[in-house]
Amino acid sequence: MVFLNTNHVIMSDIQILDGCIDKFKNQNFNNNNYILIADKQNVDTAIRLSLLSKIIQKKNNANMLVLTDKKKHLSLKIYEMFNIKKIYISFQIKDFFSNIFFSIYCSLIYFTLMIKFAVDKNLIRNFIDDFKFYNIHVGDLMYDTYIRNDHSFLNFNIFNLKFLKIFFITLFRLKKIKSLFDLHKIKVVVSSSLSFNFGSTLAIRYASKIGCKTYVHADTLFKEIKSYDMCQDSVFKVYKEELLIFKKNEDKMNVDNFINKRFFKNSYSGNFVQIDTFKKAYFNSKNINRFDFIQNLTKNTSARINDENLLNLIALNCFSDAPRSFSKSGIFLFQDYYDFFVKSIEAISKLDKKNIWLIKPHPANLKYGEGGIIEELLEKYNLENVFMCPKNINNKNYFNIIDNLITSRSTIALEYACFGGKPIICGSTPYNGLGFTHEPQSINEYYNILKNLNFNNKLNDEEKNNARATLYILDHVKVEHLEKSIILPSRNDFENIDRRLFNDEYFKKIKITLNERKIHSFFDDPYYKSLELLVNNLRVTS
Repeated sequence: MVFLNTNHVIMSDIQILDGCIDKFKNQNFNNNNYILIADKQNVDTAIRLSLLSKIIQKKNNANMLVLTDKKKHLSLKIYEMFNIKKIYISFQIKDFFSNIFFSIYCSLIYFTLMIKFAVDKNLIRNFIDDFKFYNIHVGDLMYDTYIRNDHSFLNFNIFNLKFLKIFFITLFRLKKIKSLFDLHKIKVVVSSSLSFNFGSTLAIRYASKIGCKTYVHADTLFKEIKSYDMCQDSVFKVYKEELLIFKKNEDKMNVDNFINKRFFKNSYSGNFVQIDTFKKAYFNSKNINRFDFIQNLTKNTSARINDENLLNLIALNCFSDAPRSFSKSGIFLFQDYYDFFVKSIEAISKLDKKNIWLIKPHPANLKYGEGGIIEELLEKYNLENVFMCPKNINNKNYFNIIDNLITSRSTIALEYACFGGKPIICGSTPYNGLGFTHEPQSINEYYNILKNLNFNNKLNDEEKNNARATLYILDHVKVEHLEKSIILPSRNDFENIDRRLFNDEYFKKIKITLNERKIHSFFDDPYYKSLELLVNNLRVTS
């Protein structure tokens, strides 16, 4: 996310926080014990991580330090207000020249990779899954960072300056993190990031690898990372044991009411899916039956398709959105989300034309600048039985008329299961392995599924109820660990705000809230109270 320079933000609005945090400032102790705050250059996260660190500090008398990726940004002003003065930059250009032997060492690793890739380009998957530094997996983070911008998922290439820069920055950031652990007794690491090659992500991975206490906190989410594998998985992952315990203790009526409000009354109160994305997927739609849908879809084509043929929907993820960072609890059959799309279309092109294939872009794909990419590939293949999903029909309507839903790992698969359909997924998700998804274990198995589509794609009542309970857990248990703040705005308050204006709007909203509610301290905030209670019930020292 892009934030404004400090000079462009109304500083008086920032200073209004002074009174709220007066009793929460960092206290310096005469020891070498530290809490490492892994900064992500986000003002909201900086405030929340500082409050979290203060709570932890009360328990273990540790000092605080900040690791950040940028030398100048507004979140550093937040840490200054919390009296946190020890700031480390994860990487600066001068590091390359001041650590010449390390630079040479990194260069040798890079040139070795170049030779391997020159001999066999199929080693990309091995690099993504297996490349480590200091015994920390970083290949997936480098890859996700590389494809994040400029549509680089279209042509991953290590033989260019972009990859070289990402490669060196990642290794140097890890070196900085290791040096901080060597220099100080880091007792706890707090962060908000688990993806891309941010210093905050690398700090979580390094800390969890060596057994240091690590916590992820953002908005109302608070999660202890209990193992190295866990930090490479989705923090929202629902396990069988959790589902069984939930179903034993939770009133089914609560789940039924949640499903009814979410899908049939357009009242979404969860946090797992961003509200803007949910609205695009489920609001403002006309209802259409299967026969009329097929007739309207094929009326301007030469395709001879009738109601007896299968209607299959392929739901895509945003191609740039971290496809590799959360796969350690299972598999991901493809190199990335775009690779899934391309290979699916290639496979469909070799099949007979008796079935209809619908291609559904992710509702947020335009935010990533991916408009037109899907259409371009479909135009290239020009298949008479493959269509873009009409935009005026929502997901609920599709669930009632399609025969199969296929996706790499989108949330729509779980939502489809809530309606009794058994989706096909191609990788690890927060909900895989719970019995209501069909999960091919190889690309060839996936191709055979597309060819035959002869598996049982209907769920029984227990499987459907498990899917619904899982969605409830993701929306209300995995995310809402904490009470919502009445001082700090929620991320949903800024869904449609230009990112360049975020900081201004964020602090203006805080100022209005403080003035209207006459709140003077985070002690009065239910968010802080719930955070303090949760942390005090944990053992937060290594």
